[in-house]
Amino acid sequence: NVPSNQQMICCEVGDSFSNFGFNYGSTVAAAWFIKKQRGNPTSWKNYEEWVNKKGGFLSDSLKMEVKHLWNIEGNLAYSPSWASGMESCGLDEDGIVWKWNSRKDHRYDLLTSLL
Repeated sequence: NVPSNQQMICCEVGDSFSNFGFNYGSTVAAAWFIKKQRGNPTSWKNYEEWVNKKGGFLSDSLKMEVKHLWNIEGNLAYSPSWASGMESCGLDEDGIVWKWNSRKDHRYDLLTSLL
């Protein structure tokens, strides 16, 4: 459901929990962050800066894992590309630049292609 729900953290936890040091370095938070850019291109650097302002990644290895997922490397099921409205709009030195498009949901297109 990311980013169609209003909960950045996920699973009915509630955003107030973020005041206690929640990990923003995840693909769930990445998809939510991309949506909050309102259709503007969003690079890894944009996201990384935001995470660092929120306290940073839990570890360097987690940061690299999230970056690989950002770039659709590794387990595709955990990439931001699976969130509704996600659209790649280019590449930069860190990989894919994403934007959110409220009119696009490739999951719906995939489902209707099977019918």
